[in-house]
Amino acid sequence: MLKIENQSRKHVSLLLMAVVFVAVGISALLPKAVWAAGDHGPAPSAVSIAPRSDVRFGNQQLVALYAGERLFVFLEGFSDGRPTRGAVLEALINFLPEELTEIAPGTYRSGPISLSSGRNDIELSWRIGAQEDMVPITLQIPGRLGAGNDLSTVPAPKIPGWVFLLLAGFLYVGVMGLFWHQARTRRAAAAMPLHHAPHAAE
Repeated sequence: MLKIENQSRKHVSLLLMAVVFVAVGISALLPKAVWAAGDHGPAPSAVSIAPRSDVRFGNQQLVALYAGERLFVFLEGFSDGRPTRGAVLEALINFLPEELTEIAPGTYRSGPISLSSGRNDIELSWRIGAQEDMVPITLQIPGRLGAGNDLSTVPAPKIPGWVFLLLAGFLYVGVMGLFWHQARTRRAAAAMPLHHAPHAAE
C-alpha cells in the first residue's frame, strides 16, 4: 500500500511538472508565433519618436513637439513651473498661419499640419495677458519620418485565437490525466486485499 502511494505521488509530481513545462513553453513561444503568423519580418522594438524644441522667453518656458501631424506646445512659468493658461498662440508654418487651441492647462495643439524632412523654422506669435511677441522655433524632422510621425509605437499584433485554444487544450489534457491517474490509483489501492498479521500462538 505504501509503495503504491509513493508511486502515485511520484507520477502526480511528474504530471504537474509536465503541465507547467508545456504552459511555460507555449507562453515563451507566443511572441514569436504571433509575429510569425503576421509574416511581418522581425518584431518591432518600442520606439518613441517626437521632434521637439525647447525655448525660453521672458518668464516663460516653451516646449514644442511635433507628433501625429500636429504641433503641440507646452507652456509654463519658468520660475514656478505652473502651466500658463489662457495664452493665445499662432504658428506660422510654411507661410500659413495656424492657430493653436488650449486642450489642457498649459497645453496647446494645432490642427493637422505637414512638416517636411529636415529643418523646419516656425514663427510662434504669442499673447499672454497684456504682453505679446513672437518667438522662433526650430524643429528638425528625421528624413525617414517625412510628413508625419506619431508618439505611439507600432501596435502589437493581436494574438490568434488558436494559440489560446492550443494552450487550453494542453492544460485540459494534463489536468484530466492527473485526475484519471489519481482515480486509478485509489481503485487499485481499494482492490488490494488486506494482509493481517498472524496471531501469536496461544
